[in-house]
Amino acid sequence: MNNFQKCALIIVTGVALTACGSSSTKPAEVAGSITPVDESVQAEGIYEAAKADYDFWLKKMKDIEPLELYSKSLYKDTLSAWAKAVDVYGDFADDPAKAIKDFSIFSSGTYADEFNEKLAIVKVKHAKLLELKEKADTILSDSIDQMEYLDSIEAETHFKQNYRSVKSSYIALFAYVADKDIGDAQNKQAAFLNTAKKLEIKVILKINIVPLEEEVALLKKNGLGTLAPISFNKTKAELSLASSEVENNPRNEDVIKKMTDKVKFEINHTTQVANEVQRLRKTSNLKFEAVALEIENRLLDISKAINESDFRDKPVRVQTDMIVELIEALTDSEVQTKLENEIASLEAKLEANQEKLEEEQDSLKESSKQQQILRDRIESLQQQLTLKQSLIDKLTQDLTTQETDAGPE
Repeated sequence: MNNFQKCALIIVTGVALTACGSSSTKPAEVAGSITPVDESVQAEGIYEAAKADYDFWLKKMKDIEPLELYSKSLYKDTLSAWAKAVDVYGDFADDPAKAIKDFSIFSSGTYADEFNEKLAIVKVKHAKLLELKEKADTILSDSIDQMEYLDSIEAETHFKQNYRSVKSSYIALFAYVADKDIGDAQNKQAAFLNTAKKLEIKVILKINIVPLEEEVALLKKNGLGTLAPISFNKTKAELSLASSEVENNPRNEDVIKKMTDKVKFEINHTTQVANEVQRLRKTSNLKFEAVALEIENRLLDISKAINESDFRDKPVRVQTDMIVELIEALTDSEVQTKLENEIASLEAKLEANQEKLEEEQDSLKESSKQQQILRDRIESLQQQLTLKQSLIDKLTQDLTTQETDAGPE
């Protein structure tokens, strides 16, 4: 048998075997086939699950921006992975049936499968960001608090360039943590806190002290330093002290208010003294007596109001001292009178309460006495009633006996 004959025999035999193999007593069908209804239900369920995941992570992605601080590269990778997942979801977002169709001829997975794979990458990257955040928040807690405080006092508004420099150093700290350079992060944090604290003090001084410095400078410009040098120098001293206290207590609002109020008072006082000096300078020599009498009359008004005293036969300085003594005595007397009145009031209340208590006790005793009298009266009546009943019984018995003895005649 030649080669051609052998080939023919093999072909014929193969065809015969194929024919035999296709012969069956059961109808042919595609393995694992499902009805259109089942396919629709399956697609709807898978689509709804994908939609729920998409909605959930879309909300997370909208709030992810603060995490950029912890790692810019990981943050960008997370957004990129999310964009890819969104692209896949968009292919079947408006067509639920497409969720279970093959994603491509090169892939055995469906659109839903591809979306889930892309979303899984997003989840991993997002989890890494959160893990990094937790770590950095612990290591850099002091820096985070300091930066938040700078923002609360609007440091950027007052010193934009300084703030941007501090902000840049702040962001760099998180890069050290992301690169696992914890030692460098801690060292750099110390330097950052030092610089940030200086900016904080600078802002607080600008808010609270600089306006006062400008007012004092205006006093000097207007010549008040010459008109009232003693008062002006005191104002400058209070300003210097306030500046020092605020610098040492930049977050103590009570100290800041107390010190700045003192400076404001001295500024106003200096202004008033300077005004009086100017008024006196404008007074002619012939009118000095009128000025002296005016001062004397003011002091007289005060002493008269206190206790009708008149000290005008004394020098003005002595008059002032005597009025002060009167006020101090009046104050002590008022305090003593107030205390005496309070004591008298308390004693009166105590006495009234004592009297009320005694009245109640007497009333209680009287009530007990009346109850005893009633009990005695009831007992007496009961005894009389018993006696009368006994007499009635005896009379009844005697009457019965008499009737028996008489009998019928």
